[in-house]
Amino acid sequence: MALFLTSVWSYSAFQDIEQENRRIVEEAIPISNAVSELFRLLLDQELSVRGYTYNQDAQSLEQYEATKQSFIGRCGLE
Repeated sequence: MALFLTSVWSYSAFQDIEQENRRIVEEAIPISNAVSELFRLLLDQELSVRGYTYNQDAQSLEQYEATKQSFIGRCGLE
């Protein structure tokens, strides 16, 4: 009887762990995707600043401003 109760308790604990793992994965993947997008936008900003600094090119400055607005919008800072 003790073996049966231990098995039921173990199964229940395992189900709880599985549910918590699913919740973590469901939260972590969107966060990871958002961070990847923000990193890409920051890299685009950096490259635009470098391009403008090196070439004094207005197109690079425009690209920087466009990327900056995308970054602000993505972060919800507006």
